[in-house]
Amino acid sequence: MANKMKRKVIDANLSYTFSDYFNLNADTEEVLAYFGFLFEVEPLELPASKRELERLEDLQMRLEENLSMVNLTNEIARREFLIAPVLSDVARQTHGKIKLNIRLKSARS
Repeated sequence: MANKMKRKVIDANLSYTFSDYFNLNADTEEVLAYFGFLFEVEPLELPASKRELERLEDLQMRLEENLSMVNLTNEIARREFLIAPVLSDVARQTHGKIKLNIRLKSARS
């Protein structure tokens, strides 16, 4: 078997934002290996609650409607149409706040 040459996944001369890593033409395993990490899939056990969840059927209906109307192949679509409704309902149920990071750009540049 021929020895595959490792291709350069990350350009050390560039600066990357979190979302830039999703736009790389590389597998998750390759990106993590560049930083010296391994990718492993393990079951996730989340805390359970016996508390009655309000508006759960409404959330399910909204998500199903969104799935039928939106192409979810990009990160922004998934975030806006799937993740945001779930987070807003969790915040409403727990009386929590959602904190967003917003990049500010100087008006002088």
